[in-house]
Amino acid sequence: MSNSAKERRHRRRIKRAIIPIAAGLAVVHMAWPTFPLDSVSLGLLAVAAILALFDVENLRLKELNLPILGIGLESRIAKAKRQVASAQVSNSVVAPAPPAIVEQSLTLVVPALGGISAQNVGQPTGPWLAAPAGPLERLLGAAELIRIELIVIAGNGGYLPFRLPWQSYKATDLALILAARQVIPKGLQDAISVIAETREVLDDRGPAEDPRVVDRASDLALDVLRKLMKVKRDYQRVRIARVPVFGDEELATRAGMEAVMIEQLNDDGRVTSQHVFPTQERYEAGEYVTWEWDMGRIFRAPAWFRDPDTQTTKQAWQSATSFAGRAYPREWDVRPPGATTRTN
Repeated sequence: MSNSAKERRHRRRIKRAIIPIAAGLAVVHMAWPTFPLDSVSLGLLAVAAILALFDVENLRLKELNLPILGIGLESRIAKAKRQVASAQVSNSVVAPAPPAIVEQSLTLVVPALGGISAQNVGQPTGPWLAAPAGPLERLLGAAELIRIELIVIAGNGGYLPFRLPWQSYKATDLALILAARQVIPKGLQDAISVIAETREVLDDRGPAEDPRVVDRASDLALDVLRKLMKVKRDYQRVRIARVPVFGDEELATRAGMEAVMIEQLNDDGRVTSQHVFPTQERYEAGEYVTWEWDMGRIFRAPAWFRDPDTQTTKQAWQSATSFAGRAYPREWDVRPPGATTRTN
């Protein structure tokens, strides 16, 4: 006999023992002349009836649609949808903070690029939204895009908690971090948790269990995605993948490390600054990268480089931490709305 079968047999024995005890206590309580029929008697009888008539071993209250009690999944989806509708996305830009140890002397402001319009975030698009995609396809597609959007917001702002494979980041974990940092409203975090819970229920019970729940959850996921796409953020793009750096201002002696030139763009796609950082990573020009650092590699000696625009000598840093940003997967198409491609 397997362990699970033994556990089920043990639980049945306990249930058979509880039923007569609860029923007996109820009968004694009612028969005792000084105790009238009250809530205690009714409660004991209810326990016996529930154990006798229902499969309480497999009962999961969080999956019941009980709007009166406010604990049903469908009611939580409706509540989350109202929270998302009223959630106000901050106008503040999610800008990356400088690393803990970087004394960066170069901050070159580049003239704004004209003619760039804001991204249309009214309706997310994708093959999973095209007909005849149903509610389940929309839910699964939007849930994955929510996860990716959270990764990008956290990655651009320097909020990724650990250096994990992309597929290992969970939407609920990132939403918790971003809500705590006041990057996204608490209502969006709660809605993302409801979406994740809905997916768990569908995994357990199948999408045919309640199509109405799937349909409403897919609408909620699209609402959350639209809100997340409105979160303003800065971007980091590799301008020059390998920048020669030198240990002296005369550019006579090469420094003993590699360096990369990173340009920062705002949410409109305008380049606002560029910096040279030491790095051990390998990049390609034009890649959009996260704002991450290798705090185990700190360079305390100054370094200089030749500015590619003015051909003058610039100090790259006085002391700096090694840049460790990761390039986003190409299929995510991470970039500011309307940003031009710049490779030199």
